[in-house]
Amino acid sequence: MKLERINVTVQRNMVMVWVRSLNHAFTVTSRRLQPHRRGHGGRIYDYIAWRREDNQWISLETIRRDVEAGTWKLK
Repeated sequence: MKLERINVTVQRNMVMVWVRSLNHAFTVTSRRLQPHRRGHGGRIYDYIAWRREDNQWISLETIRRDVEAGTWKLK
């Protein structure tokens, strides 16, 4: 996965990997699960959504954009 050994541990039959951000997690996962890809970068915010209490789904990209604009409100 092209990581330093110190950032990878095995606990209770799980491989734990320490990453710097969600986008870094996307890259590391892509390297492991899609080794044939030429490029492993990507924007994870477009692929993960949060389900609100009213059962509506909202992408993390929308949340990120609203937070940066100062308009994000937890409903």
